[in-house]
Amino acid sequence: MKYFDNEIELRINDQPLNILPTEFSFLLKDSIYDIFNTANFSFHDVSGLLQESFLLTEGIDIEISYGQEKNINKCRYVIIRDELDSPEKVGLMSGVIELKLVHKWYDEQEIRSTAYDKKISTIIQSLAQTYIQGFKKLDIESTVNDNIWYQPLITDSQFINEVLLPNAYSYSSNETPFYCYITNDNIFHLKNAKQMFESNSIDKFVFGIDRANNTKATTIMDLKRWKKGTYLYRNLHHRLIFKLNKDTGALETKDDYLTDHPIAGSNVLPVIIDSDRITGFLDVGYTHSTSGGSENLSGQVNSSMRESIFLERFLISIPFYPKLKSGNAVDIEIFMMTDTNESSLSSNYSGKYVIEECTHIWNGKDNRAYTQLLIGRKYVNVPENYKLKEKLR
Repeated sequence: MKYFDNEIELRINDQPLNILPTEFSFLLKDSIYDIFNTANFSFHDVSGLLQESFLLTEGIDIEISYGQEKNINKCRYVIIRDELDSPEKVGLMSGVIELKLVHKWYDEQEIRSTAYDKKISTIIQSLAQTYIQGFKKLDIESTVNDNIWYQPLITDSQFINEVLLPNAYSYSSNETPFYCYITNDNIFHLKNAKQMFESNSIDKFVFGIDRANNTKATTIMDLKRWKKGTYLYRNLHHRLIFKLNKDTGALETKDDYLTDHPIAGSNVLPVIIDSDRITGFLDVGYTHSTSGGSENLSGQVNSSMRESIFLERFLISIPFYPKLKSGNAVDIEIFMMTDTNESSLSSNYSGKYVIEECTHIWNGKDNRAYTQLLIGRKYVNVPENYKLKEKLR
């Protein structure tokens, strides 16, 4: 169904749901931190008929297509919870229904006990290929970690999250961790943070006056700083990595810094840190003589940095932009006032960011389509004349 500039189509158990877009709202969310993308769907069941007919039962499939022209996000979900806040009329189950949805692959998860003798990326690819409905595409970055891996009475998604991802390693990842997630367009991803940092930016979004190109579609309507504070990760500022040598019995130690993941290069971390002070440690167990075992240890060190790869964050709202997904890179322009009371580009906050979370929203009540992004980066390109540059890490 085309509604103004937007394409919206809903199907329940492969049957079209004929409700006007003004009568429902939904949000579609993906995140690099979650394997399964999710959705929230709400609508007004005036008579209670949909509830009475069991069309909102947990386990029912709902397919949502939402986009514009060539950029249509189409994905199949399953209902995991339905809620009726309060009936509007005495004697009738009528009112606003809230549905909690998760990607259909979640419903196919079952406990397995098996073993694999392959690389981590090859195993994850084979697991993703078991999805009965099928993913639109598999976007999988190759890892090393050629080993025997055991899946001990856990689901495939648990196996990925708890066993494979914490060990995933690539020599080309610049010491960054891997992330496994499904985006709103039904694409399955296994990517390291370096891939995200170095990907081409989808577009440039402007908060302020864009004198060169005042395009409404790329205007930031709302912006909030979302910085958690680096001191939440103080134990990662300067760690000692311990491992015990099986052959000699010696305890091997190595210094590991927040700026090693990824290696900073010419940019700096916008935080003043005393790098000489040891703030934490990580015990990775025993050394390994095989290349696969050694690569697992490197993967564990990188994976322990998953939550600190993005330190500088913004939460922004833009007009509906269906092409955007978690893991994409975008350019942001933010303006500031100069000493002469003129507007100029902020050299601190402007630049390239990675989308950590992407939420596409349709608000039927207000006839409004928009996109909300949580974007982040780790390092800043600080000008040479910045007074504190020598103190930044």
